[in-house]
Amino acid sequence: ASVSAGQESPITRDDAAARKLYAAVKKLENMISLTMLTALQAVDFLDEKLSPVTQQVHDEARKTVTFMEEDDLMYVRIEAMKALCDSHRL
Repeated sequence: ASVSAGQESPITRDDAAARKLYAAVKKLENMISLTMLTALQAVDFLDEKLSPVTQQVHDEARKTVTFMEEDDLMYVRIEAMKALCDSHRL
């Protein structure tokens, strides 16, 4: 059935849904960045050879995000990894 003769959206909460989706995507981006940062650090502790593609991703990421030698302020690395993921260089 048509609502308002097809002139208006029948979904009155579409703007709220869009804002919620945007917030969810931002949280997902943060989760991906943190996962990549954790994986990058973990790979450096492995004593195994990486596949060529994984090695390329690792090397590209290490150009921006340094190895964590000791506890320090993580926000710098987190923000750097988020920027790297957003850049689509990986």
